[in-house]
Amino acid sequence: MEGQVRSVYLTLCFFSDDDAGALLHEMQIDNEGILLMNSTTEKPVRPERQLVDKTEITTFPFIRCERIGSELYLFAGPHYQATAKVGYIFDAKSDGELVKFHDLPFISRTCPTIMAAHGRLYHLATPKNDRDGEPMPFEVYDHSTKSWDPLPPLPQCRVLPDPQSPSRMYSGYAVWGTCILVSLWYFEPKCFVPVLFDAKSRTWHHVDVAQQKLEEECFPWDDKAVVVGNTIYALGFEPGIISFSIEKSGSEEDGTLMYSLTSPYKLEGLELHRDPHYPYFDRMFQCWAPLGDFEFCFVQTMDHPSPTFIPLFITTFKIIQKEGTSSRIETLRSSLQFMSTEDYGQFWPIFCYNP
Repeated sequence: MEGQVRSVYLTLCFFSDDDAGALLHEMQIDNEGILLMNSTTEKPVRPERQLVDKTEITTFPFIRCERIGSELYLFAGPHYQATAKVGYIFDAKSDGELVKFHDLPFISRTCPTIMAAHGRLYHLATPKNDRDGEPMPFEVYDHSTKSWDPLPPLPQCRVLPDPQSPSRMYSGYAVWGTCILVSLWYFEPKCFVPVLFDAKSRTWHHVDVAQQKLEEECFPWDDKAVVVGNTIYALGFEPGIISFSIEKSGSEEDGTLMYSLTSPYKLEGLELHRDPHYPYFDRMFQCWAPLGDFEFCFVQTMDHPSPTFIPLFITTFKIIQKEGTSSRIETLRSSLQFMSTEDYGQFWPIFCYNP
């Protein structure tokens, strides 16, 4: 890796009184984890390109992104309709041009979640009027037919304290073998519900969770997790990186098949940049990108009232794998950078990836 410079593409959602849409910015990181960016409040760096604007989305937008290989798939639409209206593909390893993706998710009037697994795109939809824990529609994109094919919907979760509980939210997922592990969060009462979809058998399964003390609560998790064997590393809802394992027992033939998650723990060693001028909140906008060899780029920001810039906390780190609950983090670099909001108003990072 000596002399190697790695690119991380950061996607941002923005809105102002005059415009709304998505931005893309390339960051470069050297082999020692140093971010090759030098910005100040007086000279904040400008986002490199605008992906979507108000001609395609006329109001406060939602943006959903995922990657397959070097390709970034972006879906966008007006937030109040919560239905994808436009789609694009950006390939960082080709000429860098945006290609229109005409085959938008088939299920409409939903809060869409895009996932990438086994070289395919999946769309999990939360009905806009989410009542009575109704099933969540699910579909997969078939590149050969250029169509979205329906899959069995995610059924009502039987483990809820109140089966009529509304206000559920998808928060993250992980790809484990032929399975997709999905993290759901219910607000009233607060309840973490993991579920698993086996893409081979096309069946959904309940997942048991080991008990954890409330003061040590780590679940649910954000974004796409990283899986190594049966061990999962993920962005915790609280700032930090968590680890847990998934286990399988029994068989489907005799009805004894069971999936379970071990109690999560937070990895020690993550040292994040702090600055008294930019207070660090418990809940920040955050995303991460694996860089290879268990190295990661971690991007965070918060709502900031400045009309000219937003602060970006950018940290590179490495996970040192150990047996049991002894894995830890070695922080490589953590810095505070500034990105110009001129012409864009408020924005925040939603996705990043290393091609």
